[in-house]
Amino acid sequence: MLTLSSGQTLQGSAATASVITYTLTGSSYVPGSSTYEILGQGQLSGSVAAMVSPSGDSVLISHILLANTSASSVSISLYVDGAAGSNLIVTLNIPANGSATFDRDGWKVYDVNGSLQTVGSPGASGPTGPSGASGAPGASGAAGIAGASGATGPSGGPTGATGPTGATGPTGAGVTGATGGTGPAGSAGAVGVTGATGPTGSTGPTGAGVTGATGPTGVAGPTGAGVTGATGPTGPTGVGATGATGVTGATGSSGTNAVGTARNTSALPATAAADEFTILTGSTASKTLTLPTTPANGTINATLNNSTVNVTLAPGGSDSLVLLGAASASIIIPPNGYYEIVYVTSTTTWYVITGSQEREQLRVGSTASSATPAIDTDSYDIYDITALAATITGFTMTGTPMDADKLIVRITDNAAARGITWGASFEASPGCALPATTVISTMLTVAFIYNGATSKWRCVASDAAAGSPQINELGINTVAPTVAGTVATVPPTTATITTSLGALTLGTAYQNTLSYDVQHTVYLAITVNTSLVLKDGVGTTTTPTQTTIITGTTALGIVSIKVRIPAGQYRLLSATGTVTESIVGQYLEAA
Repeated sequence: MLTLSSGQTLQGSAATASVITYTLTGSSYVPGSSTYEILGQGQLSGSVAAMVSPSGDSVLISHILLANTSASSVSISLYVDGAAGSNLIVTLNIPANGSATFDRDGWKVYDVNGSLQTVGSPGASGPTGPSGASGAPGASGAAGIAGASGATGPSGGPTGATGPTGATGPTGAGVTGATGGTGPAGSAGAVGVTGATGPTGSTGPTGAGVTGATGPTGVAGPTGAGVTGATGPTGPTGVGATGATGVTGATGSSGTNAVGTARNTSALPATAAADEFTILTGSTASKTLTLPTTPANGTINATLNNSTVNVTLAPGGSDSLVLLGAASASIIIPPNGYYEIVYVTSTTTWYVITGSQEREQLRVGSTASSATPAIDTDSYDIYDITALAATITGFTMTGTPMDADKLIVRITDNAAARGITWGASFEASPGCALPATTVISTMLTVAFIYNGATSKWRCVASDAAAGSPQINELGINTVAPTVAGTVATVPPTTATITTSLGALTLGTAYQNTLSYDVQHTVYLAITVNTSLVLKDGVGTTTTPTQTTIITGTTALGIVSIKVRIPAGQYRLLSATGTVTESIVGQYLEAA
């Protein structure tokens, strides 16, 4: 997402003018209201020009679609408030008749067939692929006796006098020639606009033979007495159909709308401004960004890290930071990662709303044989000990791990079993003991999760013996009721559904009055929790059977609960116990 305040402008240019069509969608804000709409459409020119500028207080651009209508790849650049290098947001190379999209998951580039491409620095345009060979023309049916041809009038000139129509002879015995097989498809070449139609054969005089397959109407010559001319082969169909509209992004949590500064920089400031969207690019050293201290309730800060280094987000003053229901001193955004957080004044706490990255980039370190291996957990996620020729008497652990951090240790001996003493920084769990020896000439893999309560690395998986647990990615999922239903024939927009159904209230049955199913997501903020019991249910009455989805925890934060509501049915979401909760956002989409 990209926020522009009043007076700011999103600008762009293309290496080839008037071939890149852009469509910007999102919300425009004026005091007291917001409107989700198309914010701008047009084509990029060859020089930097405005694409959208807020007409009210601000706009929040949630989706950008760029479509290349030309037969060649085209490089584009987007800027905020100027065409200098410091204003550059992104430079992309869009394939011939391909497209590019931007939403909360970042940029994605697709080729003419809709296949996702790797996003990187624009490369030189490849040569246009050769066109697929045309299929062999089908054999013509046997021609009847040709009448005398009328003189062909000049192309584009006035129609010549129509010759008398030859007498229709009996139908020839030749059936319509079989259509030649389609030639093999060439590699993606110049596609997009409909391929040029093969030249239409001039209409010859009507003869007595069977009529050949009708092609597109050619320039009419005078009607003669001969047979109809063979139909010219149809040119290949262009594949450059308009790309499908991306799914509308989820509605953000309610509160103060993000109307702050959009910042694109290679050098982070010491402290972020309230309601700021920061894109970090081109940096060569790790950065730390301190969040504003005690901002207004609902303040949202987001950071998109397009650089090659880590970005650390840390709360300012006495504010707290909560990630996955647990307090955290800071969060680290790896290269190509993204985090969005919101501030709640009643708890003076920043809560992580969402975070993503293109792929998990684990940091791997290693050492040769050592009796006292040293592992810095701030620098490595996986640590290899190779050719171990001595008994390990203990590990030296450094770094400042956070609760639920993960570490994998892999040990390979030098063809002789070696004993392992893990030391005071590690602990076993009920389901996984700490391995006491290596397996001869076989890599021993042991997985740990940091236990903040004991300040130890807790063993959760080991392949030391057959039948031991496998290493799995651990996480927390809220499971809501699952029901069957009916898919909408034509997916409507989120704005249309929201207008029709309105918003859910806790403890009150909420009906889907539409003729198709909807997916309904509720974002619930828990600020006080002694004995929360959260239940959800879907059914045909106003009192559907509910399932308990959260109980037995005192965690605070924001939880999202998503269910499918079939057409005509009801959803009932309720929270009981000693708890203070509020719905801070809802999102509806066609199922």
